[in-house]
Amino acid sequence: MKVSLFAILLPIVINFNNYMKKSDQQEIPRSIIKGSGSIAADLSSLNGTGKILFVDPKCVVLGIETEPFRLFITPEFSIESLPLSLRKNIYGVKELILKPTFAVGMDDKIKACQIPIWIKSFTKVQCLRFEFVSLDNLSIVRDLPIQHLIIENITYNNSKKLIADIRSLNHLKEISYDQSFPIDQLPSIKRLGLKLKLIKKAE
Repeated sequence: MKVSLFAILLPIVINFNNYMKKSDQQEIPRSIIKGSGSIAADLSSLNGTGKILFVDPKCVVLGIETEPFRLFITPEFSIESLPLSLRKNIYGVKELILKPTFAVGMDDKIKACQIPIWIKSFTKVQCLRFEFVSLDNLSIVRDLPIQHLIIENITYNNSKKLIADIRSLNHLKEISYDQSFPIDQLPSIKRLGLKLKLIKKAE
């Protein structure tokens, strides 16, 4: 079975209220989300085999069969919130998405979060996506086997340090970026021989 690790993630919507009613309450704790009660998640690139293994406001786990594969998290994520059946293999996910919140319709109110130090525990991640994240401490992930870095609505204080941190990602092959990336530093990135893709803003 072939699974694409590097597709740009196209969001679908999961409604927490409906999902919780249909789920085993012992496996998925009752959760409350302010606003619409929905989050943006993604089942693309899993060839129709993707399953929702766990949902709460700070974490969504998608898997292939029962194996965690793609993880959506906020900085408030805690492994203790997961069912015991998922904790053992959660650090082996191949795709990781970090964002301050996954609530729908909140983008204009989101403030950038910091990269949490514990993210380096995900030692198998190959596709890493940051949305509304400060990349001032991107060096935290330099030892991870990241092949595809996706960045949207990022912030940073020093563009040259950001590029230096990107250079330190020894396994990196591709960067997908939006208008928040320092355009003046693109020539430096191109010299690294990486595949670059501009993420166009949805109309």
